[in-house]
Amino acid sequence: MKDKELLYILLFCEFFIVIPPEYFRLNATFVSISRICQFLVFAICMMLYIRFILKYGVSKLLILICLFWSIFVLSTFVNKGGDIISALKPFITTFILCSTFDMCKNSRHIFLQTFSFYLEIIIFINFLTIVIFPKGLYLTIGNENAHFFLGHRNNSIEYIIPAICSRMLLNFMNSKKNTFSSFILFVIAIFTVILTWSANAILVVAFLVFSLMLPTGKIIPKILNAFNFFAIYLSSCILIIIYRLQEKFEWLIVGILHKSLDFTYRTYIWDKALKWIKKSPFIGYGYENEILKRSKISHPNSCHNYMLDFFYMGGIVLVIDLFLCLFLIFKKLRNNKTWASKILSYTLCGYFILWFATPIHLNTLNMMFLIFMFAYEVNSFTSKRMV
Repeated sequence: MKDKELLYILLFCEFFIVIPPEYFRLNATFVSISRICQFLVFAICMMLYIRFILKYGVSKLLILICLFWSIFVLSTFVNKGGDIISALKPFITTFILCSTFDMCKNSRHIFLQTFSFYLEIIIFINFLTIVIFPKGLYLTIGNENAHFFLGHRNNSIEYIIPAICSRMLLNFMNSKKNTFSSFILFVIAIFTVILTWSANAILVVAFLVFSLMLPTGKIIPKILNAFNFFAIYLSSCILIIIYRLQEKFEWLIVGILHKSLDFTYRTYIWDKALKWIKKSPFIGYGYENEILKRSKISHPNSCHNYMLDFFYMGGIVLVIDLFLCLFLIFKKLRNNKTWASKILSYTLCGYFILWFATPIHLNTLNMMFLIFMFAYEVNSFTSKRMV
């Protein structure tokens, strides 16, 4: 077996171990074996990465990403709201993915091919379960049945975003604008979010279609970049979550669109989250079990806004670290003038749309940090075709 083929197999197995489909987590035996395998892969990656940084140096962004999850673990330990093992899990999975990508310094194409292939397979299987079992593949606590191969209907978009990003980067590296594979992926993504009808997911996919797949991407103003989009997101959070700007448009939202001003009860969750954030503004609460978190914010795992979640998870310290990560990324994207920088910039814009009113899922958040690594290493995605 050639080294290239072996790397494909090893990477595919790693992705399956680190980010398995949520449906498999229903099996207690699989979860136990998976957890052991994740710790083993983590130990191996740690040893290999130490050798790697001795030769090439350490990634500043990866240090900040590890610090992000370290703060989360520390918050869990200080507040004793949950078990340390559950808090360590996102740290471990994120480190495995990001360090592996960093170590594939001369094999970025193979990493992208395998990552994209793995995600496209499970997204396709998930789509089949949505079509075959429109009411849900399985039930959860409380008899909620809107769950499919990748978990709750809201989960799908968190696999779709990195899949689209990696597929488009592959097209760029191969000097091809679009391929049949990317077309099929976009079609499946569109039907997935429509059939499960997640408004935020529909907005994200629509944005990615217009910016990356259709010729309209060429005429999008340069001012619409990741940095400006993030500024818009932060402004929206302040104006809507704190100052309730939406109440000024009741005539439109309620009178014409026939929608509620509370964004499907999200405002109640936001108010409760803000109340608890004020009680622990610097270090947050870390990982909390579902019963405790539901009693505090009326939701078992999320504040339904990523920035609120980050403040709740690790307070001001965690958010400062996140801002430093984004600062490094925005700087790299600004200095790169290839189509790869636009792909990654628009992908980050898609995430910022998702951040506004979507519940956070720690099991898939690691892929967002991997996209951060893609953006930080944008100069490594080369092609003769320039913007």
